[in-house]
Amino acid sequence: MTKYSKSLVICTLRYSDNLGDGVIADSLAHLVEKVRPGLTIRHLDMAGRTAFLSSGPGQQKAIYYRTPAALRPLLVLVAWPIAMRPKVERAWRAALPEGDFALVFGGGQMLSDIALNFPLKFHLIGRLAAGRGAPLAVGAVGVTSNWSWLGRRLFRRVLLDPATRWVGVRDATSRASIIESVPELADRCRLTVDPAVWASDVYERSARTDDPAAIPIGLGISHPIELATQAEDAAAFSVEGTGYFWCSLAERLIGNGYTPVLFTNGAAEDEAFLSKVAGSLSDHVATGRVRVLPRPTTPADLIANLSTLKAVVSHRLHANIICFSLGIPTVALVWDGKVRAFAEAAQRAKWCAEPRASAEEIHHLVVGALAEGVDMGHRQVLRDRVLADVRDMLSNLEI
Repeated sequence: MTKYSKSLVICTLRYSDNLGDGVIADSLAHLVEKVRPGLTIRHLDMAGRTAFLSSGPGQQKAIYYRTPAALRPLLVLVAWPIAMRPKVERAWRAALPEGDFALVFGGGQMLSDIALNFPLKFHLIGRLAAGRGAPLAVGAVGVTSNWSWLGRRLFRRVLLDPATRWVGVRDATSRASIIESVPELADRCRLTVDPAVWASDVYERSARTDDPAAIPIGLGISHPIELATQAEDAAAFSVEGTGYFWCSLAERLIGNGYTPVLFTNGAAEDEAFLSKVAGSLSDHVATGRVRVLPRPTTPADLIANLSTLKAVVSHRLHANIICFSLGIPTVALVWDGKVRAFAEAAQRAKWCAEPRASAEEIHHLVVGALAEGVDMGHRQVLRDRVLADVRDMLSNLEI
């Protein structure tokens, strides 16, 4: 087996309770191992977490959501030296390999400035790695155009550092956004694909036993307040209105012979909202006409849950990406441009729905998506693209 002179640190949001981030990390590690068998890989969670958590929403997050939006950057700046930075630095020291290494920021909506949270963490980790002489890559990240002046400065310092050898973003909108803020990257910013299109190869899945009397349609529940913080149409996401939408869709699916199955990607706030939706459908839950999947606490749990479904309706980007990888058709609820961008890349734009679409419209899309299925040939095209990009990225990192 080849002996490599460097190891690789993959920096993601690996231990987020929104488990799509863990799927990204595992999928990227799988692809690196495929391209460079035997390479030593270490994981670093950008927020400094070191394990998957199954508890409820943290106190810090609860305080954040109760704080007026205009004051949230100040809240983060106050918390940064006291609690946030020390946590990231401890995780950095724990993940740091002996000898030479390279570091890749590996996907997710990482170049987004929500109250300076990501700019501060991205800048700290980038500077720590560059200070050790490590080459850097930014791979398949999502980028927004909401950068504050300070966020822009922090992101630019890392992106334009000579240590940063390779930059790839996961959709055309992200590429336009990064070039708007960092025009110096125009000639070398790659358009790539989210590594989670390989998720079906990463995890073991038990064989599905289908009940011909029940066609399970997954309803991916997300908390509307969480969606509204980044949504293009924030007003479309009231708690009452979103709950009514899910209940109406479930009723319509039941009436047409399907079994709605409520699930989340694992986030605690999404689980809390799922409980409210399930409570409104309690009569159907009691009779088994509506099922509720257990909360996933690891990426493998999420894959196992999704594998039991015939089709999925979800706002969450990685519920849609994972299902695409698994060959499960989805109806993507477009609350943010990243969801639409992936649907277009997957040639599934006709199975998208805008935020104010009715339950009746979504039901018709579900029926059509089930009938058409997933184009597995095109799935392979995207998988080949991301594999080639990982190979190119590692070459630029001299691994």
